[in-house]
Amino acid sequence: MNKNTVINNLVITIAILIISSLSAKEVTDQYGKTCHTVKINQDMVEFVRIKIDKIFLYKEPDLQEPLTSLESKVFVQLLDRDGKLLKVRAFVGENSSVEGWLNKAQVFTTKDMIDIFYGEDYDAKNKEKEIVDVDLNTTSWIIKDVAKLYFDPLPESDFKYEIYLGLKLEVKRQHGNFYFVQIYNSILEEYRTGWVRIEDTGSMEFFVQEFERRKTEYISAISEMDTQISLMNNSIVSTNKEIGELEMKKSLLELSKYESGRTIEDLKIKKRSGEDEETRRFSDYIANVEEKIKEYKFESKEYQAKITSLEKDVFKSNMDIDKYTTRIEKLKKTIANIKAGVIETEPVQIVYTYDEYEDEEEKKTIQLPPKEEQAAEEDKCSAIKDELNGKSERFEKVRAEMSGQITKAQYNKLYEEYMSTWSDIGRLKKELASCEVMSKSQHIALYNEALSLKKDEEYDDALELLYEAIELKSDFDEAYFQIVSILITQEDDRAVSQYIDKISDEEKRGKMYYKRALTVRDKNPKNALSYLQKMARFYKPELAYYHIGLIYSEKYSDYENSIKFLKKAVEIENKDPKTLEALGANFLELKPPKGEDKKIYVNNALKYLERAYKNSAEYKNKDVLCARLSQAYNLSENFTEALKYAEISISISKIKPFGFGNLEKGKALINLGKQSEAKKYLLEAKKDITTRTEAEFWLNELKK
Repeated sequence: MNKNTVINNLVITIAILIISSLSAKEVTDQYGKTCHTVKINQDMVEFVRIKIDKIFLYKEPDLQEPLTSLESKVFVQLLDRDGKLLKVRAFVGENSSVEGWLNKAQVFTTKDMIDIFYGEDYDAKNKEKEIVDVDLNTTSWIIKDVAKLYFDPLPESDFKYEIYLGLKLEVKRQHGNFYFVQIYNSILEEYRTGWVRIEDTGSMEFFVQEFERRKTEYISAISEMDTQISLMNNSIVSTNKEIGELEMKKSLLELSKYESGRTIEDLKIKKRSGEDEETRRFSDYIANVEEKIKEYKFESKEYQAKITSLEKDVFKSNMDIDKYTTRIEKLKKTIANIKAGVIETEPVQIVYTYDEYEDEEEKKTIQLPPKEEQAAEEDKCSAIKDELNGKSERFEKVRAEMSGQITKAQYNKLYEEYMSTWSDIGRLKKELASCEVMSKSQHIALYNEALSLKKDEEYDDALELLYEAIELKSDFDEAYFQIVSILITQEDDRAVSQYIDKISDEEKRGKMYYKRALTVRDKNPKNALSYLQKMARFYKPELAYYHIGLIYSEKYSDYENSIKFLKKAVEIENKDPKTLEALGANFLELKPPKGEDKKIYVNNALKYLERAYKNSAEYKNKDVLCARLSQAYNLSENFTEALKYAEISISISKIKPFGFGNLEKGKALINLGKQSEAKKYLLEAKKDITTRTEAEFWLNELKK
């Protein structure tokens, strides 16, 4: 080889080295670890980093057959994702690699998002051309009721959280069908970024059209309600007319009954005058008249039942009119606000009547065990590990002996040992994995991280961590408690049924049945009653019976059943003002049977309301209680006491004007002969929509 040839080869070698060094790519993570890759083309590859000491890479996603072990902080190339599993490529030698599966919990994550370290793709030659980002600087808005903020501009990407109609977006760049946007979180007072689908965004013109559409819907709804109210008014007029006709028939029957009674008395007098043929004839006539009286009594009961049914229909119609009148006023107010450009806040749904549900146990984190306890658990793991190593060595020895020159009898004996040892190895591997999880308290760490996400209302992410925690520890009671709490918050009642009875702590299970009942009581009161009955077996039965009583009275107008359960609550806790007040209110609503006096119900109401007042020092609805006492005393015609409690209710109420208190004070003053003073309080009651109708009635009475 001549000198020129040697020089040329040297030059070529140096050039290749320079080109290689210029194409090299170095990526450094947050721990200072550098990942070296060689750039083949412009497409990037994703790497993840192992965070657990010495894990196994498995051949299949069932994680049964291990391929190789990986050390902590080693980079592996991310190939695919399948739920909680990742498919990766690990470089086990200088020029060799192996593909396999591992658990997502074994790599670095940030709030369950995989930390990606980017390098260059060795297999990118056959990839399609990369979509180029376009820089933008514009403003857009979310035009869907619910959209999503994604981690990546990819159809298969996970999303960070949901975002809602009208949210303003600062668009920074476009990548295919996605915008990279910046949004402002007013609660946390910070900016957040992510990717949204372009089809979920729009300009301000969209909201102009949306305003006109909703305005038309509101006007149409008001018109429809006006029509319904007119129909109901017509129905009330015809029903009142029918009631009048039935009352007339009833009066005629009563008169006929009276005349028949007089005839009977006259005939009986004549009968006593002698026992001749004429007397027997009169006796037969009397028997016939008595039969007619029985028939008249039966008909009278039928007419009375019809009258009672019609009275109920009239009452319901009046209630519907009040309800639709209220809705019309709200809609008119909404239209006025829209015209004035005032943004209305969404109403908060109240799912309880008096006491607000809040359980501190839902906020408690779990302390990690002391290092001494963790060390003791790790000692247990070392014993299992030693046994596993012994079994593995014996397994290899048996397999080697089976491959040698042996008799059939010897082979069969070794085969039995081979299978039993293999079974023992599988069992010990599972025990070791479980032991290592417990010693490192991974389930507790997942639980505490989920609790933090729950606090930030990141419910889906929190649930995923809690599901991982119960996979690691199947009897993790606190995790089941939090899962049920979140599912109730999301109103996923069907999913709640799968987990609520897995809570072994009966008191905690009872609390979840309580929270579940409060959530569904308005939409499904029948289910709420069932959940409260179960709550009563485990947690605060007096509170459960109290809410059962409220549902019977408020949702079904079944005051007898309501009183039954409220009395059960009072038997357990006899000084609770809210339960005593509810009992009194139900007695006031009861209607006595025909011909009986309502005073017995009013007296019962006064008994419970007075007991409630004696225990009402800290009662937050004391103003309503005093107004109800005034109502009861007005019904019992003790107008001085009625006036006293009405004045107390008005003075302590935070509601101005307090319609209930002003109405009862006006009624008491009327009956005390102070009509001019009564008018003032009835006018105040008229301002409150809940008492407007009755206040107008009494004002009209004053004009007569």
